[in-house]
Amino acid sequence: MNKRYLRWLFRHWKIALIFFSLLYFFLSMTPFITYSSDLMTRQQMYRDSMSVAMGLAILIAYGLPLFLFAFVHRIRSADAWFSLPYSRKEQLVSSLMFTLIVCSGLFAVSTLCAWGLGGQGVMTLGRQLLIILYMIFSLAVLISFNTLLYLIGNNLLDGVVMVGAYTVMPVLLYYAVNSLQGMLPMHSEVIEQAASSIYQYFSPVMMMSDNITALVEDVSGFRLGSVAAQLAFGVLCRAGLKKEFIERRTERAEHISDSFFSWPFVIRVYAVFLLLAASINTIAYGTALDLTFYLVLYGIYVIAGFVYKRKIELSLKNNLFYLIALAVTLAFSSICFRTHVFGLGDRLPDLNCDRLNVYYYAYVSREDLGSMVEDTYYVGNPDSVQVSFDLQVSPDAIPGFTDRLLAMYENGTELFYSNNTDYNGFTSVSLADIGEDGNTCTTRQYWNLSTSLTFSEEELQEISRYGSVTVSWETDSGYQELPLAEYLAQRS
Repeated sequence: MNKRYLRWLFRHWKIALIFFSLLYFFLSMTPFITYSSDLMTRQQMYRDSMSVAMGLAILIAYGLPLFLFAFVHRIRSADAWFSLPYSRKEQLVSSLMFTLIVCSGLFAVSTLCAWGLGGQGVMTLGRQLLIILYMIFSLAVLISFNTLLYLIGNNLLDGVVMVGAYTVMPVLLYYAVNSLQGMLPMHSEVIEQAASSIYQYFSPVMMMSDNITALVEDVSGFRLGSVAAQLAFGVLCRAGLKKEFIERRTERAEHISDSFFSWPFVIRVYAVFLLLAASINTIAYGTALDLTFYLVLYGIYVIAGFVYKRKIELSLKNNLFYLIALAVTLAFSSICFRTHVFGLGDRLPDLNCDRLNVYYYAYVSREDLGSMVEDTYYVGNPDSVQVSFDLQVSPDAIPGFTDRLLAMYENGTELFYSNNTDYNGFTSVSLADIGEDGNTCTTRQYWNLSTSLTFSEEELQEISRYGSVTVSWETDSGYQELPLAEYLAQRS
């Protein structure tokens, strides 16, 4: 780092720093504008102020490097700046340090002010300083990462696009992996955790924000794994910045981006994971618009190539890549479906819990509520009625209830993977755990299946002792609904 160059940066950006510093403090202190003597309210104001300050620091970490290193992408300015009596390493380190001082300095001062106004009851001063230290470390990694992404391109547009593309990429990866849930009859924590881990550990912003939130709310939620991942990001950025800045050829400016991790790589990664998500939906659901989607995605693929090379080019190589990626993702999705996502779909739900929320409805015979109607067209069928209940209950409270739910789950799973819709009837069962608050249903083992099994009238009468079971049917004047006991008495 060169101190003279660093001081020059502060002098050069003096007016902008004063303006944005005032704006930063005004926005971060906004939660305290409405005065309140209530301690709980002021503590919440502190938390809100911390969130705003962190968000603003992240925005600066994204925006400032784009201005400081814009000269790299212009031929004239690149020659001029690289001819200054400072080495490239000194320019790089000084610019990164300048950005870090601005971001972390504004965050530190604003959060210390927020702590003084309402944070004493939330945490100690030592813990507040720990948050600031971790924020400085996280911002150093984020600034280095954003700078590297910006330098991957050879022109201003490509540099900005690379920053945005790699920032959004973890979201795309999360969506692609989590789309495997559509091939499972029951929500899978394994896939959810895998998708969340990808999203978490491939995004410096998420690692930073999650750990800062944990330090503010609950220290036990702090992830040391995120710190290790951030260190890994820092090491990779150091190597990347050496290649993309210190060893950079000035003639790259204003040319088509030719770095391996620039346009071709980004376009193909996005294409593969979008095709994977689409292929999973195609195999699992067989939607009618699949062909249209693939054609639209191919059009976007071609347009992205135009933005990259500034010309429409239907090259054989790019077309073959798209077709091969489509074939591979369809084959992979087919294998996942046939193997029930490598056995994850064969797991049975764990009903050994305190309370469950069970929702059930079935179109059954008017004369026997345990038998499905023969006609598969239910609405308006004079021989059919709908039986439903929505109750929160302990599975062991109702005799035989657990065994019946498991039988319905196994039957529904078999129909789910066979795509069998030829059975004469329709039953839907949804199940979810009850949260600790007694009201919120978690998604730990949520499932919603169509099955060809029903509860018998005797079982429905037993269930009605624990919750409301209703019978409804269509009449000339609309739907009529009765409790189970009244319906049975009226029918007899």
